[in-house]
Amino acid sequence: MNRKLFGFLVLFLGGMILFAGGGQQSTPSGSVSSSVYSSVVTAPGEFPIVKSSYTMKIFAIQPATIENFVTNELTLAYEKRTGVKIEWEVAPGNAGAERRNLSLVSGDYPDIYLGSSITKEDEIIYGSQGVFLPLNRLIEMYSPNVIESFEEIPYTKSLITAPDGNIYSLPMMSTAIHTQYPNKLWMNSTWLKNLNLKEPATTEEFYQVLRAFKDRDPNGNGSGRNIIPFFCTDNKGSHFVTFFMNSFIQCDQDLRYVTDDEKIQFAFDKPLFREGLRYIRRLVSEGLIDETSFSAAGEQLRRIADNPGDMILGSTVQLSPSGFMDQNGEKQRHYNSVAPLAGPNGVRSAIYNPSAFITTGAFVITKNMKNPEVACRWIDYFYTWEGALEARIGRENHEWYRAGPNELSYSGLPARWGKLTAISSVQNVCWSQWGMGQFNRHDRQTASNDIYIPEGLEKRLFDATSINYMPYMPKKSIPPLYISSDVVRRINQPLNDVRNYVQESIVRFATGDLNLDRDWDSYVANYQRMGVNDILTAYQGAYDSFLKNR
Repeated sequence: MNRKLFGFLVLFLGGMILFAGGGQQSTPSGSVSSSVYSSVVTAPGEFPIVKSSYTMKIFAIQPATIENFVTNELTLAYEKRTGVKIEWEVAPGNAGAERRNLSLVSGDYPDIYLGSSITKEDEIIYGSQGVFLPLNRLIEMYSPNVIESFEEIPYTKSLITAPDGNIYSLPMMSTAIHTQYPNKLWMNSTWLKNLNLKEPATTEEFYQVLRAFKDRDPNGNGSGRNIIPFFCTDNKGSHFVTFFMNSFIQCDQDLRYVTDDEKIQFAFDKPLFREGLRYIRRLVSEGLIDETSFSAAGEQLRRIADNPGDMILGSTVQLSPSGFMDQNGEKQRHYNSVAPLAGPNGVRSAIYNPSAFITTGAFVITKNMKNPEVACRWIDYFYTWEGALEARIGRENHEWYRAGPNELSYSGLPARWGKLTAISSVQNVCWSQWGMGQFNRHDRQTASNDIYIPEGLEKRLFDATSINYMPYMPKKSIPPLYISSDVVRRINQPLNDVRNYVQESIVRFATGDLNLDRDWDSYVANYQRMGVNDILTAYQGAYDSFLKNR
């Protein structure tokens, strides 16, 4: 089992991950014009990192998990260790994006934007204007741990390289593989046992299970009333609609796919997509999918799943059981993951997000930074596993410890660390789950062999993903695309029009307001008039650029 699991990880980390860029390529540049090492900083790996005291100005968006950046124990300890004092400009979380954008537009730049969700469009605009410094040469000279982290996840560098060949931001990196498979089916396995049913493997078997849940009193209360075989929150089509659709036609959460001859296509006008809608319509018409799933909020799903009386929920689609149930409760122990369903033509694909490990825009240096090499030395430690643990978990031998030689992680591989104490939801010890640096989850010692308690959730998700979902990873995937700002402006309105129209039509077809035979042709004709060809042309240009330059 461990060898097989390790094989999955190797295949995953070394597999084909696609990155698309747009525009013309140029020779990568950087702020370091020669190979002469800076006289301001010490050698990589040494502390303090500067030869005399230094101050940097950092803009950050306040996360809910951190009490105060200025007085935070990690902040104070790292200032002492590095010799670099931080002047913080912290924007409230609910106004963070607005304050960041105002800073960019006004020209009142900090030295560094850290954990501020700088977008790819921002990188292209402000990188080309010289506001954001290219990091290529700086990383080469001053950030060996960043380089090593790129080697550990080989496609990282491609994902963060802008169309002009420059790297303008460093990413937040995580190896929690379950986040790459966001749409997982969770089913009440106790009900399956009560009704002597096997776990469904096909769309028809799933239909029969839902039918049995509805008709055969699975919770044993004698009434069979109030049973909800399937309930979900659709989140504009990104949850259960795309999950079921991948039993008919492989597509991503934006309903796109790549053909064998490397062409990007939309799935929502294809005959197989219509057959997927016909299947969903069947489930809705027979009361097997609660119709309010198309408009429900997350709170409604949680109320149903954690119903205070008997269990009434048969199944749902979510990233994690923590998304719909209290992980300290008893009911969540009855729900287990089910693999993607095979459709009538044998299609069986998982929704897969290849870039979930990599969140760009976490660390950006502006032209106001007098010595950018200081910033690169400063951030480099957080791309080591010790630095990442200190930033995200807390202090060694307080919140975490180094695992012994015989300890195993929840992935079945040798463990490197384990938790000692849980961090409260709001704390001032570390920077918690704040977005920067690298964090390897799969090398953590499992906190419990009981996967049905909060301490065992990561193992529960790892097992669900590696066993049930990784085997159905699609052959080709579309990551976030670097598209130039002028093209974005040109396609933004058509893209919104098409997306809204398709989402509305999916609901109308599924609920019977539109007929899949009588109204299909007019549906296709309507969205084609909204500029869908321009959208596909933009996507294809970005994708072709990647194929040319990889």
